[in-house]
Amino acid sequence: MRIQTKFLKTYVIILFLLHPLACDTGVELSQDPGILRVVLQADSTESSITIANKTYSVEEGDRYGIKVFQGKVYQDSTFYVLYKNPSTYVQEDQILNIIEADGEAYKSLILFESRVPAGTYDKVQFGLTATEVQLGNLIIPILLPDGESPLIDLHESFVI
Repeated sequence: MRIQTKFLKTYVIILFLLHPLACDTGVELSQDPGILRVVLQADSTESSITIANKTYSVEEGDRYGIKVFQGKVYQDSTFYVLYKNPSTYVQEDQILNIIEADGEAYKSLILFESRVPAGTYDKVQFGLTATEVQLGNLIIPILLPDGESPLIDLHESFVI
């Protein structure tokens, strides 16, 4: 009888420990995908560009072109491809003007807006290169230095 009582107590304790795992709290993680939006905005306090020791003020109509490509979001070594918007499934290069004004500030540019599975992510990666700067009548092509990678790695943990 003593062995059965000890077994019964152990069974009841295990049952109580497992019980919370079977409860439905109403705040479980969704199995539906979420939307990840990657946005870039130039610093509004930066209103001049120095080129070859000469400083130029940024004015309306000036351009600082960048090319954005190959967006990915990572869960450890697993990655998901990022797209320009949720309705497309083709990766496309984008040429954007990072100094385009929106009133007193620079415009916020949406680089990627994609559906990704719910979960915890630890890195966003995308390619980014400058194309050219146009200040008034001055146009300057920009090239990445030899051996420099165009990939930007943003290591930050976040949950979708």
